[in-house]
Amino acid sequence: MQVPDRRPSIEELKLRESWANEIRSAVADLPDKQRACVLMHKYENMEYSDIAAALDCSVSAVKSLLFRAYETLRARLAHLDFTTRLSTNTALQNEQRTELLPVLAQTATA
Repeated sequence: MQVPDRRPSIEELKLRESWANEIRSAVADLPDKQRACVLMHKYENMEYSDIAAALDCSVSAVKSLLFRAYETLRARLAHLDFTTRLSTNTALQNEQRTELLPVLAQTATA
């Protein structure tokens, strides 16, 4: 019995690297406050109220900044078509989405 290799292929690794670079570039190109909100929200896992305090603005301003930032990122990164190009292996697909899409996740209401 042959066990399938669940490791990503070289092509998948290169694709993931390319996508990660495009995502980093797109985030870097956001206006300063939007970029700060995205980084604090998705990478630091900060709550809206904590981001508001850090940026000296209201929670509703943070929500607005995040909404605009994620809309900009979705539009800029739409050409990547993550879902159809990822591996057909479900576990690997979920791992790749987790790595590549944190900045594209929908913002939840506080």
